[in-house]
Amino acid sequence: MIPHTTDALTKLQEDILRTILYFDVFHHPLTADEVYRFLPSNSTTPGEILTACQRPPLSTFIQSDGTFYSPASNGELLRLAQERLRKEQRARRYLSIARFMARLIRRFPFVRGVCISGELSKGVASAKGDIDYLIITANDRLWIARTLLILFKKIFLLNRKKFFCLNHFVSERSFEYGNHSLYAALEVATLIPLTDYDRYLEYESANSWIREVLPNFVVNSGDGLIEFKRGSLVQRILEFPLRGAFGGQLDGMLMGYWKRVWKRRYPEYTEEQRASLFQCKNDVSTSYVGDFLPKVMTQYRMRLEAFHLKATSEGV
Repeated sequence: MIPHTTDALTKLQEDILRTILYFDVFHHPLTADEVYRFLPSNSTTPGEILTACQRPPLSTFIQSDGTFYSPASNGELLRLAQERLRKEQRARRYLSIARFMARLIRRFPFVRGVCISGELSKGVASAKGDIDYLIITANDRLWIARTLLILFKKIFLLNRKKFFCLNHFVSERSFEYGNHSLYAALEVATLIPLTDYDRYLEYESANSWIREVLPNFVVNSGDGLIEFKRGSLVQRILEFPLRGAFGGQLDGMLMGYWKRVWKRRYPEYTEEQRASLFQCKNDVSTSYVGDFLPKVMTQYRMRLEAFHLKATSEGV
């Protein structure tokens, strides 16, 4: 039960509560440093956030075990904190696997960069979760790169995606994320570059809009980056037959092929839903089964309403 009205919250306290409520959708309690990192406002410090959390009225709306914060309406903080620690331990193992896979992915024709996205990029990994990758490709060869990687997964990994989930591809000339929601901003801000740090920096620069949503965003330092010699001999040999007009035509044919596959495979979706979940463009490919974003935002708005907070004009 909500203790009392949130009208007395300061602007900083309200922003803190909004941030904690958003991550509660994912059952993910936050540290004070993480609240600062994901706060929708600046002009503060992690120390000030810690102090604000301990003062009423915010202290009546949230709970803490000394490390993590979650809404007071959620009575499972101890269990969630213990589960998060287990997820962090699992994430360290998954990160090692992801680096191994990135070495493999980066060697495929027309792949120009590999980043971790999704849950693992937040430092946690659930037992049933996947390792999600953002793959950067050469221009006009995205669908060739994607198809070769999918074929590898189907043939050599028996179509298992747990450690090889390839759901987002972009070409070097199309880095800006089309959806400017809070969810998209967090996905961009938490990317972990595994190869080609300069490509990662270009991607973050092209998405500078995220600073309007997450003003305390800091680019990843690239610790643990896998160094690659750009245009290795093996990759150049594999790419050579596909560099000319034939490669461009093949790329277009494969884009059309995948568009037909998704239409046949997911007839329950409308054309608009398929266009959003399974983007089929020259420079962008996404494959997200399940209309996840509306569910997340619905759950978030329900939490805001429970605490008598209004959603912004963008719904966040």
